[in-house]
Amino acid sequence: MPSGVYKRTKQMKQSIKESRKGYVMSEEARQKISAAHKGKKLSEETKRKISEGNRKARGGLNPMCGTTYYLWVHRWVRKQLGTPSKCQKCKRTDRKNYEWSNKSQKYLQDLSDWQRLCKQCHMAYDKKYKKKLARLSVEGV
Repeated sequence: MPSGVYKRTKQMKQSIKESRKGYVMSEEARQKISAAHKGKKLSEETKRKISEGNRKARGGLNPMCGTTYYLWVHRWVRKQLGTPSKCQKCKRTDRKNYEWSNKSQKYLQDLSDWQRLCKQCHMAYDKKYKKKLARLSVEGV
C-alpha cells in the first residue's frame, strides 16, 4: 500500500499509536536516520509547522505556561526593540538598570504593548497593577 495516499481516520491514528506504545528505537537506527537527514534544507512551511508544534508542546502562546515563555518573550522584545536606555515614565537616563515592561500583563507578541522603564518605575508599575487586579477580583466576588 503506497504511503501518503490514504487519509487516516482518528480511529486508525489511535490504533497506530497503541501499537507503537513502549517501542524504543535502537541507537543504530537513530544514527541511520540522522545520517539520512544531514544536509537537507527545510522549506519555510516546514519550519513554520515545526515551530507551531513546539509552541503547542510548550502550551501555546500563553504567559501562564511557565518561566520559559516569560523569558523567551522578554528576549524577543529586546531583540526587536533593543536594550532600553531611558525610562518612559520618569525620563531618566542615569539609572543603572532599564527593563522592558509589559503594559497589559498578558505578555503578547505585540511591540506596542511594551514600555521602557527603569527598575524603580517597573516595580512601582507592577505593584500598582497587582493592587488593581486584587481590587477588581474582590469587587467581582
